[in-house]
Amino acid sequence: MKPSDSHTALSLERAVALLDAYGALPDRWPEAEREAMLALLAKSPELRTHRHAATSLDSLLDLWDPQPQDHPFSLPESLPPQQAPERRWRAMFINDLLNPLVGWQRVAFAATPILIGFFWGLQGANTVEDWSVAEFSLLNPIPDVTSNE
Repeated sequence: MKPSDSHTALSLERAVALLDAYGALPDRWPEAEREAMLALLAKSPELRTHRHAATSLDSLLDLWDPQPQDHPFSLPESLPPQQAPERRWRAMFINDLLNPLVGWQRVAFAATPILIGFFWGLQGANTVEDWSVAEFSLLNPIPDVTSNE
């Protein structure tokens, strides 16, 4: 028998695979193979037996109603509480500044330019046009006078 244009020939193995994958109801089968599957079912008693087994499996699966179970381990509950990002940043900044090992060094490093500018401003207005002398006096310490005169 020649397959018609409306449906293609379907092997018995493919029909069994369709029943195993999609079940016994024709509405669940792929639309392209549905007509060929029904035609093969009409001819093959072995396939009808396999469809009957698939029908009983479908009815058992339709009765099964899985319920979510509470598991003692839940990921969101196991995570530690977290602070808001702005609080976390402030807390980390304050903790870093108050850290006895490196906090004072950071404060001193940040305050050094301010202190240099403050003491430089106490010296009064500098009318020197050549700033190299002022830079030299800042970078080279004033020599101590050791004479007792």
